[in-house]
Amino acid sequence: DPERRADFQRLFLEGGEDPLLVKVALDSLLHDDPATFLPIAEELVRAHPADARLKSSVAQAIAAAAPVDEATRTLARIAEETQYEAFAALASRPGAADAIAREYGELLAEGRDPLARKLLVSGLREEREDVLVGIARMDPDAKVSLQAALTLTARGAVAAETVGALRELFEVPADGARRKGAAKVAENVLRRSEGAARAAAEAWLVELVRDTRLAEKDRLDAYGRAQHFVAPGTFTGVAIGGRVLE
Repeated sequence: DPERRADFQRLFLEGGEDPLLVKVALDSLLHDDPATFLPIAEELVRAHPADARLKSSVAQAIAAAAPVDEATRTLARIAEETQYEAFAALASRPGAADAIAREYGELLAEGRDPLARKLLVSGLREEREDVLVGIARMDPDAKVSLQAALTLTARGAVAAETVGALRELFEVPADGARRKGAAKVAENVLRRSEGAARAAAEAWLVELVRDTRLAEKDRLDAYGRAQHFVAPGTFTGVAIGGRVLE
């Protein structure tokens, strides 16, 4: 309907800084004519760098309505820390897993944009365990590596061997940026796995609380997470920053 499209186009172009109006209009326009409106949407994001709500609305419309390949490339170009929801919406669409994996692989090969790589990896929730462990091991950026481990362990149960591989990876003493996120990974396993995997994650979390190589705030974070899973008295006599935990 040309008249309806004209209405949405006017709403999008004149909606200006109203995020809800922009999202509603852009969703329709991207369904009808992505070649025209996807570049305009990207430019709108760049023109409002301080407007978090507007950028979020545009990203969500792109994730939901633009063709999957184009949506993936565009979201990677405009990636920001606050856009996990948009990448999750993209990941739920048919064909998105392959598109996300391709874009991640291209960025990795070129050594570009670790933030975009991290967000793309957050959308690889259907990927095989060994692939996500491989990303955690091979990506040179510690935050991307951590995201791969979080994506893997947040989606469901993992094997005990996987916990062992991640623990070994996060043991690298020089890589503090990766290691300080280990407590969240271990907690994810404890919440979603059973048996040997759960036991391995508990031992890992206990070790993190006791590890004096970690910053005090990271050890206290690990302790806060561990309290929900370990037996009383596990940390008897353990002190962090002059405070005896139990």
